[in-house]
Amino acid sequence: MKTLSGQAQQLLETWKIKQLNLEDALQSLQNEALQEEDKAFLIESWKKYLSQQRQRPGFLYMGLGSLLGFLACVFTMMDVAPSLNSFFLYGLTSFAILVVLYGCYLVFE
Repeated sequence: MKTLSGQAQQLLETWKIKQLNLEDALQSLQNEALQEEDKAFLIESWKKYLSQQRQRPGFLYMGLGSLLGFLACVFTMMDVAPSLNSFFLYGLTSFAILVVLYGCYLVFE
């Protein structure tokens, strides 16, 4: 596995602080005096970092949606409040599915 030089590592940390997108990172990289292979590795590292920033909330949303779906199932089967049975069965389950799908969107995009 290749490691970054000190200048490249500093550049990556600066991008994290500024929260640059990929296009802005490419623009700032053109002004730097680095070897081409270092630039390519730096861009790949930045893409992985951006991907991880989207995946973490995605997994949290999927977990939250799964928990809500499970609770909706349990509350429906226990018949805790008969007047709220339709809310648990249709409302909470539908909301849980939407939350899980949004989490999947963030993870797999």
